[in-house]
Amino acid sequence: MTHMTGGRIHGKTIEIDVDLGVPNGHHVEVIVRVTESLERWSEGICRSAGAAADVADFEEVFAQIESERKASRVRDADAGARKPS
Repeated sequence: MTHMTGGRIHGKTIEIDVDLGVPNGHHVEVIVRVTESLERWSEGICRSAGAAADVADFEEVFAQIESERKASRVRDADAGARKPS
């Protein structure tokens, strides 16, 4: 059987991205070719989507954070508009 797939190196261990269906301990031959990462920065965001789905008051906490950020921006803008007397 020949199968081509990707994986990650962790020290002396190679973690294959898919299950090859080969029993544990079975001897295999490996050819390693280093490739460029195909991941875009946004893929990490997509993988973490829904991470806070179990947090009961997430919407309220997020709304409070957003409100505090907006208030901070308004204060910063007001401070810049004031002229020293």
